Formats: sequence, C-alpha cells, structure tokens
Amino acid sequence: EAAAKSGGGGGVAKNAMLMYQITATTKMGMRPSRVVQLLNMVSTQDLQNDLTYQEIFHDVLNEVSQFGSCVNIVIPRPELGKTKGGVGKIFIHFSDVAAAKVCRQSLAGRTFQNRTVVASFYSEEDFNVGNYK
Repeated sequence: EAAAKSGGGGGVAKNAMLMYQITATTKMGMRPSRVVQLLNMVSTQDLQNDLTYQEIFHDVLNEVSQFGSCVNIVIPRPELGKTKGGVGKIFIHFSDVAAAKVCRQSLAGRTFQNRTVVASFYSEEDFNVGNYK
C-alpha cells in the first residue's frame, strides 16, 4: 500500500514535473496559432531508437493529416552530451489555424502508448526559428 501511495518509487516526483510542464504549457499555449505542441506522447528512450522514432513520426503524420494540411512535424531528439530544448514534445505545423484548432481539440486527452496526450498551441515565431522549449 505504501508503494502505491508513493507512486512506486519516484513516480510522485515524475508526475509533479509533468504537471508543472502541463500547467506552464497550457498557460502559454492558449492563443491559437498554426503550430500545435503535443506533450506526454514520447519518452527520451523512444526518441533514441531510430525505428521507434520513425514509427512515432509516421503515426503522428497519419493521424494529423486528417485535420488539414500538415506543413511540418518536428520531434526533437536527444543528442549525446547536449541539452536540447523540446525533447519529449512533438510540434506540428499546419497550413492554417483552423486545422491546428481541430488537431488540438481532437488529440488533447487522447491516449498514446498508455500516456494521456496534452495538446496546446505553440508560438509560430519560436517554431520558425527552431526554438523548441
């Protein structure tokens, strides 16, 4: 019972960090844009494996294409010895805001690989210069 309450060793801290990211992302992602960011879909381990990375990329592309014209998908990957912004997030750039709105509404709260997806808008300016936070 104690293990369940503690989250099985580190789970509480991990969940607290996730909740912080969700809260911060939701606050800055309220203004609609053509870019949607997805959180809680991929882990660093998923991104390190080339095959898994490609599968995730194609799964996301297939899913979001139904919402409208997808211009670009960016899934930042970890680099050995470097801290890289946006690792663990997926950024989707649509050709118009309407498609991005449908995507955000449709994917928020969905489950992907046993994780609940968090979706919010992302600054087009930051996206265009490769500033993934």
